[in-house]
Amino acid sequence: GEGRVIGAHGVEVTQPDGVKHQYSAKHILIATGSRAQLVSIPGKELAITSDEALSLEELPKRAVVLGGGYIAVEFASIW
Repeated sequence: GEGRVIGAHGVEVTQPDGVKHQYSAKHILIATGSRAQLVSIPGKELAITSDEALSLEELPKRAVVLGGGYIAVEFASIW
């Protein structure tokens, strides 16, 4: 669903069916998430996202990890 902060200690979440729920807490953590976006570079057709990398049957012999976030660092250390 979608959420919005209401007041200093509240969140309202609207589910896909339109039903709304309100929650309150002393502290609220906002974790927005993200989606992978492949850059437009030569060889783009050979690239995979981190989600796709987790589904590989076997590890690649060679790989280039693009990105500076924690997911890129984790994959660089795994491979």
